[in-house]
Amino acid sequence: MVKKGVSLKSRIERPTASIPDDDPYLWLEQIEGERALGFVERQNRLTLDKFGGPAFEPDRDTLAAIYDRPDNILYVSRCGGLLSNLWKDAGNPRGLWRRTTMDEFRKGEPAREDWLLNWSSSLPGAAQVILGLARGGSDTVSLREFDRNTKSFMPNGLVVG
Repeated sequence: MVKKGVSLKSRIERPTASIPDDDPYLWLEQIEGERALGFVERQNRLTLDKFGGPAFEPDRDTLAAIYDRPDNILYVSRCGGLLSNLWKDAGNPRGLWRRTTMDEFRKGEPAREDWLLNWSSSLPGAAQVILGLARGGSDTVSLREFDRNTKSFMPNGLVVG
């Protein structure tokens, strides 16, 4: 029951999807929205107008060639006897999450499992998160339970797919 004279907004402790706050930039959260994309396009144009210059494209292309080299150093982490890393290159600009065994890693061309992070879901404040992972970037998604605190998959956690 709502008390007379008390607005619904004054009783809300934090914004929700159905009742957002009065943030004037909330529209930026619609990352594929026409207004947000137009804003990004305008900001990119302003930046390029100010800093683009004649050297911009050659510098951009040189840096891209360096970052996208296939022989870049692999920075890996260990988890449960496996090595994993996030690999980014021209063919995978959003990155591939890869994992392999130490024995395979020591080979010249290790066999790997390539994973693309498809989505994640968790309860607010929870350390555990369910990751939707697509092997090799496919449409088929496997679910794994991941612990944010230990930065590892849960030893006896959920595995589907």
